[in-house]
Amino acid sequence: MKVESRIVAISHGNKKKAPDMLDDAAEAGSDEGSPTIVHIRSGEETVVIELEDDNLELLFLTGLYPMSWRSLREGEDINTFHEVHTRKVRRGGKSIVEVVDEVGGIQAGDIVLTPLGGSGPELQHALTKRITALNEANGTNGRMFRSPWFRLHDQIKARELDGEPRVHAPKVLIEMYLSSINTDQFKQWFYEPTESDRSVMLLVERRRSLDIQMKARIMTGNRMYAHYRGQVYAAMAIAPAVCTIKEEVARRIKNSVSFQALVAIEKETLAQVQEVLESLPVYREILSKVKGIGPAYASRLIAAIQTPRRFRSASALVALAWTDSGLAIPSPFDRDDIGWKAFVKARDRQSAKNLYV
Repeated sequence: MKVESRIVAISHGNKKKAPDMLDDAAEAGSDEGSPTIVHIRSGEETVVIELEDDNLELLFLTGLYPMSWRSLREGEDINTFHEVHTRKVRRGGKSIVEVVDEVGGIQAGDIVLTPLGGSGPELQHALTKRITALNEANGTNGRMFRSPWFRLHDQIKARELDGEPRVHAPKVLIEMYLSSINTDQFKQWFYEPTESDRSVMLLVERRRSLDIQMKARIMTGNRMYAHYRGQVYAAMAIAPAVCTIKEEVARRIKNSVSFQALVAIEKETLAQVQEVLESLPVYREILSKVKGIGPAYASRLIAAIQTPRRFRSASALVALAWTDSGLAIPSPFDRDDIGWKAFVKARDRQSAKNLYV
């Protein structure tokens, strides 16, 4: 089938962390990571790109990814190029400097395909904003579609059973799109994110940031406790006072500028999480009405589920996150509209209500 727009299929990969970004230097090299794989289909040609780190991923998102390189021309000042648009290569045993010749990435009018589920919520959220911005600036009709991972997995497995070598997920996404466009199959394989989906993507991103910050605060507090405990022993040996080690260490930690900076960042992120949470119908109309579920638990639950479309069945969703929450999803599984339909089973079964979003 002939498609006028470019098709850009993206499978996000968890990038390898730099040693100075790890929680512990001893962990350096323990996380091999994987690149984000991109397939760009234009006409009958497909270009494959591997984005090895977050910087390259960001450049592709903004349309500034280096697609080709050239040698620095005579009299050309390398300082006029950003460092990400320069590189050193060896040719003929010599090291030469190259600069970017052509840039590319997400363009106006692109059809973007991504799997639903897994890593990369911040990239998917940014993609929706980028596509919207390009459409508004250029009057184009770029669109983004997500495919539930189990649908994509089924197609990959079917190809393996047919004897085909394992292929990249983006390649299969493009084949699924081209074979199903303008058919009833398309609605089973793909859906276009709604405004609520975009808010959930943002919630997932901020919830993960909050979890990382909480761990950093707790780890820092434990290390400071170990550090100050020895000082407390020494101080009390010289000037005894009635107190516990925990009280004295807590006082010193409270007066620590670095620790309070971590607390401030965490509070700021928590406020952002709660702001996004309040904008979601699934929280306002369902989760906030369940006894024992507050904003902290609700945000973690929604971030884990994201959307019921991710799951092959209601039981699969329940198995992931809803078993101990006092919530249940009815069957058959409703995937229409935003996709959130739930029975709220509060701890008091008589107060159960059927709420629809």
